[in-house]
Amino acid sequence: MNRNLSASFIEHTLKRQEIAALYKDSGIDVEYPNKSCGLSETLARGRLELDGPNALTPPKELSNAMLLLHQFLNMFWLMLMGAGTASLIIYFIDMSVTANLFVALVLYIVIIFMCFLSFFEEKGARKVVRGFSKLLPTSCEVIRGGKRKTIPAEDLVVGDLVYIRIGNKVAADVRILTCNGVRLEMSSITGECEPIEFTDKPAGKHVSIFES
Repeated sequence: MNRNLSASFIEHTLKRQEIAALYKDSGIDVEYPNKSCGLSETLARGRLELDGPNALTPPKELSNAMLLLHQFLNMFWLMLMGAGTASLIIYFIDMSVTANLFVALVLYIVIIFMCFLSFFEEKGARKVVRGFSKLLPTSCEVIRGGKRKTIPAEDLVVGDLVYIRIGNKVAADVRILTCNGVRLEMSSITGECEPIEFTDKPAGKHVSIFES
């Protein structure tokens, strides 16, 4: 899946001229990127209506009880519960065969343990997603119609030219057109303690977007 997703992005391997040709509506000035025109307001509004806001869709909020119940409703666990119940019924029919009771108890213990384990894992994953939403900036600076302006980060669209200053949070996945000694703190994503240096040079064709 990651391979297919990675293959759908090529911008990190393209030169500035190729980026300008691919995103003609962005009005990229190849020689002097800072003088680029950017998208028109009309085109940006149209893309926002078509693609929706630049925002993470939060998972549906569930109470702890409902989230735990959801784990038990997994088809695999339901099948095991059915097998455990069948073993229990057989035991009560013939109590001389204690192996059936043992099998039922083992199945129920495994089901309960695994459901609680998946409950805590999913609860943690939902907490991480909510944490990511707090990391996103509320606004960003873009170039539209030849002018720099500050817009809500959720109004950012594909093709927007984003102007990033020192200390800014990056509001979306971007391809750097020009920069001077850019270092980004990526610990929340990569786990790297030290800031990572980025350049405006294209990556090799064999390099995944997740590694560029």
